[in-house]
Amino acid sequence: MALYVQHGTPLDKGATSTLWLLWLVTAVYGAMHVRSAFIDYGRGDILLTAIAATAWVSAGYFWYGFSDYLGSSALDGWSYASFGEYLRHYPRGSEGGLAPLYQYASHLSGTRYVASAMLGVLIPPWSVGVDTQMTVGALLVISIFSFALALAYAAHTANQRDLNVPVALAVLLGVTGGWLPHALHANNYDNLLALPLAPALFALGSDRNFHGTGKVVLPAILVAASIYIYPELSPLIVMAYIAGAMDDFVGQTATNKRARFYTHAKIALLALLIVSPYLKDVVRYFGQQLSDAGQITGRPGEGMMPGLVNYTRIWGAMWGLGDNGFKIGVGILLLPITFTGVYGAAIKKNYSIITYLLVIGALFTVMIVSKHYDYGAYKILLLGWWAIAIVLSAGAKNIWDYVSGFDTIKLSVCRVIVAALLVTAIGIWLKQQFMWTREYKYKTAIETREARNSILKNQCAVQVSVFDVTLNAWLVYQLRDVKAIYTEFHGYMDQPHVRALMARSNTPAGGEIQCLLTDAERFTQGEEVWRGDSLKLIRGAIEQQPPGIEINAPNGREKNGGLPFFWLDRKPVTVVLTTSLTETAHIEFEGVAGPSVGGQVKNYPQIIVESTEGRLLTFDASPSARMYTVDVRLSPGKTTLKFRLEYAGDVVTNENGDPRTLLAGIKIHMVK
Repeated sequence: MALYVQHGTPLDKGATSTLWLLWLVTAVYGAMHVRSAFIDYGRGDILLTAIAATAWVSAGYFWYGFSDYLGSSALDGWSYASFGEYLRHYPRGSEGGLAPLYQYASHLSGTRYVASAMLGVLIPPWSVGVDTQMTVGALLVISIFSFALALAYAAHTANQRDLNVPVALAVLLGVTGGWLPHALHANNYDNLLALPLAPALFALGSDRNFHGTGKVVLPAILVAASIYIYPELSPLIVMAYIAGAMDDFVGQTATNKRARFYTHAKIALLALLIVSPYLKDVVRYFGQQLSDAGQITGRPGEGMMPGLVNYTRIWGAMWGLGDNGFKIGVGILLLPITFTGVYGAAIKKNYSIITYLLVIGALFTVMIVSKHYDYGAYKILLLGWWAIAIVLSAGAKNIWDYVSGFDTIKLSVCRVIVAALLVTAIGIWLKQQFMWTREYKYKTAIETREARNSILKNQCAVQVSVFDVTLNAWLVYQLRDVKAIYTEFHGYMDQPHVRALMARSNTPAGGEIQCLLTDAERFTQGEEVWRGDSLKLIRGAIEQQPPGIEINAPNGREKNGGLPFFWLDRKPVTVVLTTSLTETAHIEFEGVAGPSVGGQVKNYPQIIVESTEGRLLTFDASPSARMYTVDVRLSPGKTTLKFRLEYAGDVVTNENGDPRTLLAGIKIHMVK
């Protein structure tokens, strides 16, 4: 697949069919051996644990629809899907006169592409109407399940050297806990795709029962895969193989060492051959990463994991638990269990896993102490979490076995403490994932698809005026093959270095526009031909439409009686009006004092409405709601109104327990 992309061939031109045939053959071979791998060896518990853990962390895809669920609102997921759709249809680097989605995606041509391309080739060659958003669930489930089994394999090979790892527990901790769920929440698809490689390479390097041609071919393929998928951190992945193989050199004769050296040399040469078409890009990636690492500020992802660079909160944050007092306590208590596992490895002279953990620890320390780079530290922990899960599980098992010689009461107390600690940690991890999923605003792609289908059904060129960042992005994706013009782009499409590309998009002329797709609550004129929960499609002349309205309120935007509403505190609220014309907007709104205003005050909050031209209106927000109007002169583009409040009276606690400061409420009735 990577070779297709490297040579500038769209994935639809043969890559999909070729890879599906290869996968089918591999799947048949795997199905023939799955019984001997798990059932006949009495390890069905490992398979069931891997399935259950994978199902939990990816539960949203099973609950909301495997091809419908949008997952996290982080726009990285949208960006991966967009780039994948681009690679399906265009040679990498193509740009100019493309639909807005493809124009955006073209700027990613110099970045990692394997995860995005995988979304494209996972589309069955016989399917119709399937796109890369629909294959995200498949990619993530495959990646997570592969990681679970690779971790199980690594734990199994560690047990060949008497590490005493409860494999099923290691799989449970590795998949449901730590940093994998965070990568899923951040939509780091290439990170997730690369996760199985390190434990698999460690296992291949240390497995005493693995012989034959595969001893060379499989490690070479996985090493090359790590470079294609994640070139910047591939050395850390490859280090897992080196660490896994090092025990084979300890205590060996010179002849055996020479034979093993030749084996590893063959692996290196074969991996280099596979990755040779990509070497130029690899050098560029490394150069960029070194440049980024040398910066003090503005580094990729900086600030995403602030607990990792706080020396107090790090004890909980380093486990992916969070950083409040209780979670810090749980994190601190997990450390002695982990060190017990490391001590057990040292006693058994299992230097492979210790070596890899030392590498992880050293790099993590550099990122925290020297670089003060939380996102870099997170990536190190993410790629090394499998090894931490193994020694944590081994430590728990060692303590469990050690106390078996105690009397009944001490035995029970010690085992209950260990079990309770692990259950508590798992509970925190699982609750955290549940809370993330519950808070995602847009769960599925169904509404944006329905909007697209309605536009196609009505056969109209459309102007899209949607302010919500997530909806705006997914509409650009869904309408990639529709005649559409956008009043604005948000998120990644609005980055300074991308704007010039977006300006070269192929969009219809203004005279062709017959419909408006906009927010469902926006004030509009014309025939409503379709409505969803968040969007509506209006047929009518665009020049007759009232300006679009976007409310940016510290207390959040709400609806009251189906109309836009917001609460004012001491911070101003901005209302942004968007139009393509020079016109005057007439705004009718209702103002009322809020519940945080004391009941005995003499002077109620004074509301001031301002534009760039100055003050438009001043009024007192009384307990009884009153109607007000302002006229605002608009120019093409955006015009900002500011609602601010002056109040010197007492602020009381809201009777309904709402923790916000609600001094005045504004409900917009009409914009025309």
